[in-house]
Amino acid sequence: MKYLKKIFPILLCAVLFAAILPTGAAAASCSVGISGATAEVGENFSIKVSIGEKVAGVDITVSYDADMLTFNSGKGGVGNLSVSGGNGKVRIFDYYSSGDGSFSCTLSFKAKAAGKTTLKISHTDISDADGDSMSVKAGSASVTVTEPKTASSDASLKSLSISPGKLSPAFTPETTSYKANVGNSVKKIAVSAKANDGAAKVSVSGHESLSVGANKITVKVTAEDGSTRTYTITVTRAEAEKETQKETEKETQKETQKETQKETQKETQKETEKETQKETQKETEKESASETEKNEYRPVTADGEKFSFRPSQGASLPKAFAMQTLKDGENEYTAFVLAEDVLPLVYGRVGDKTAAYYFWDAEAKTLTPYLTLTAGNKTLHPLALSASGKIPEGYEKSAVSIGGASIPAMKPAGDQKDVLFLLDTVNADGVRALYRYDPADETLQRYVVNEVPGDDKPDEELTKIREERDALLGEKEALKEEIESVSASVSEKDEKIASLTEENAALSTQTETLSGSVKNYRNYAFILVGLAAILAIVLAALLLIRPPKNKA
Repeated sequence: MKYLKKIFPILLCAVLFAAILPTGAAAASCSVGISGATAEVGENFSIKVSIGEKVAGVDITVSYDADMLTFNSGKGGVGNLSVSGGNGKVRIFDYYSSGDGSFSCTLSFKAKAAGKTTLKISHTDISDADGDSMSVKAGSASVTVTEPKTASSDASLKSLSISPGKLSPAFTPETTSYKANVGNSVKKIAVSAKANDGAAKVSVSGHESLSVGANKITVKVTAEDGSTRTYTITVTRAEAEKETQKETEKETQKETQKETQKETQKETQKETEKETQKETQKETEKESASETEKNEYRPVTADGEKFSFRPSQGASLPKAFAMQTLKDGENEYTAFVLAEDVLPLVYGRVGDKTAAYYFWDAEAKTLTPYLTLTAGNKTLHPLALSASGKIPEGYEKSAVSIGGASIPAMKPAGDQKDVLFLLDTVNADGVRALYRYDPADETLQRYVVNEVPGDDKPDEELTKIREERDALLGEKEALKEEIESVSASVSEKDEKIASLTEENAALSTQTETLSGSVKNYRNYAFILVGLAAILAIVLAALLLIRPPKNKA
């Protein structure tokens, strides 16, 4: 009993010490909230991420649908905010430089496609003021994206009326001008106007303080998209009775006088017009006869028929033809010259036929029709060569029938059947070129040679076209390589971003694991120290209660 009294206080202290040892206290907790939003396609909107409890450090990842939303930026936080995002994830990192407190930040997105999506807190690592990880209750929110509204352009009225008075004609939305009459005692009227579209706005002016006579009232409708339509009401306020009678008489006299004047003017005008027409007709006939005598030159015989030179009537000619005055005996006539090796063009009439353009050979007294042919999208005119005209090697002068007319041409030398004729032509821009003509199917094909008749220089037009084609093909290949290079660079950057995102998530997981391990190791250390202390106390107690040795 004496020994129990000695060790009882020691055992009591050991029990109390063991009771206060740490045994893995429960971690602090917090809730992460996220707000939702509604937006239209193409519109920017913001959501809020917040923590109501006191925290010291924040590492949060928010997941979103990249097909519907685009992340813009983030702001707010507690002073050390860092926000990065893309490809469906946004990482938020922030911390208090000292102490702890609540946290909130704002994220900005842009709506890409209509629909409904969810924003989720997919990862958290939140610590308290002691650096311990906190247990987290993560929230989520929905975002609704709608198609953009189209503003209405309807600026019409659904109804329109006045009081007192009645509109003339009766109201219809399409009619914008009306009239109404009111008595002299009416000084203002009430206008009732209702827009057809509820989003449109209506304004009325001019309906108060009516003057005697005509008053213009304006009803302006402004549609939702800003377009407008104006309805006008001309309200005539009557005069006092005596004045009205006098004015009516005056108006009647004026109208009668006007009608009389109109009738007189009409009769006078008719007589004048008849006289003028007669005089004009006489002058025209005289001028026509004089002009005919002046312009109808002495006819010549061409191809056995009478041909009369006449002035050009404004028919369109290729640009390269130049107008000159030539002589045929005593006659001077207008001609259009292209080159020395091409017969000149003249305008005239063969017999009683309609006047037209012809190539004129003054020496041989022959005419060749001036025709228009087409090759693809080009308009061509076959030329009649003069005696000095050059012919490509291996060809000889000939003729071919086109449209019932015999046209000068060139054919391969020698007697051959089913040959392709060669035509010397000029286009609407005055450019000469040789074309093969197939009389069987009446088709034209460009004849490519190193020389053009009448020119010793290379075919510059064809060379230029080939050079432009080669340059365009080179530019096409260069652009294709550049596009492929940019695409490869974009793909490489996307892969790097995805890789960095995965590494970031892995590091966050490792950090959370290490934090938990450190906390567990610290608790184990406390437990071991406590057990060691208890053991030391027990040993001390045993030493104290050991019975003394008996002396012999």
